[in-house]
Amino acid sequence: MMTKKEIRAIVKKNINDMPIEYRMRLDIELFERLKQWLFVNENSGIGVIAVYYPLADEPDLRPLWKELLDMKIKLAVPLVKGDTLFFHRIQNLDKDIDIKKIPEPKSHTKQVRPEEIAAVVVPGRAFDRLGGRVGRGGGHYDRWLAAYQKNTVSAAYHCQLFDKVPTESYDMRIGTIIAPDEYISNF
Repeated sequence: MMTKKEIRAIVKKNINDMPIEYRMRLDIELFERLKQWLFVNENSGIGVIAVYYPLADEPDLRPLWKELLDMKIKLAVPLVKGDTLFFHRIQNLDKDIDIKKIPEPKSHTKQVRPEEIAAVVVPGRAFDRLGGRVGRGGGHYDRWLAAYQKNTVSAAYHCQLFDKVPTESYDMRIGTIIAPDEYISNF
């Protein structure tokens, strides 16, 4: 089995080698499928959906985040302080996000308690069909998800899906993985 480092390198190369028009088409497919999932799994209108601001080599779901904000659905984005992950409520992607190496919420945003979060859209480098996830290596999401027992979902390109990814005891599984043409549920 490949190591996490090898998998991260392969996925990064495969995503970077995709023609931009193809990636944009896949992003739209992921946007639509994730929107359907969110409305089925978080249809009460109560709670916050934790999302992430994508890096250049991740599926770009910002149009979905903007649509959800326009619909007055509460969103939060991650902020890392030391080794700890926090989520902060945003109301506008342009005004509430500081674009740095890793985009993060601006200081005026309010921290959201984990119990307020109804669903988490979790980023990842690679996934398997049992919910295994390889992140970027910091362990921030795994530590946060260890105490979170609600809905988790990830959006992935086909090149991010593997038969099996290496996992450790501290690696948290994802409840649902959404690819452009399939849902993989692990409940």
